[in-house]
Amino acid sequence: MLSIAYLLRGDRAAALIEANKTLELAPKLFQGKSMQMLIAADKDDKAGVARWLESFRADAETNHYAAIRVALAYARLGDRDNAMKWLKIAQSLGNHGWYFLVRHPWMQPLQTDPEFQAVVSGMKADLDDVRDDVVGVFELLCPSAMR
Repeated sequence: MLSIAYLLRGDRAAALIEANKTLELAPKLFQGKSMQMLIAADKDDKAGVARWLESFRADAETNHYAAIRVALAYARLGDRDNAMKWLKIAQSLGNHGWYFLVRHPWMQPLQTDPEFQAVVSGMKADLDDVRDDVVGVFELLCPSAMR
């Protein structure tokens, strides 16, 4: 998370330090690799994005958090088609981060795209559909919190 914060603040050097720490601590997990990919995207390094994606592609195809990071990288590169492809993969894997998507600065160029709007609306509708169930379970588990 710290690496992403540094990257969004424009401090690539600090983002890279944190991404390298993550890679060192958990070299097999996608988090550090995907951060390296996002840093490459921020530098407009398409080859770097492709190289890092290949290092965790299996995760990106099965984990919605990893897939959303790929969508972010392609959005940052201005590659609308690949950003949408990975956004749809993230959605199909269960990502419901519609609010994140409409607020993230790298996704801003896609905001008016009808396909993007359809994906985000679908994510929000899925959450809206289960809202009453979630509230009901919460009330059963935590009745004192409702007073």
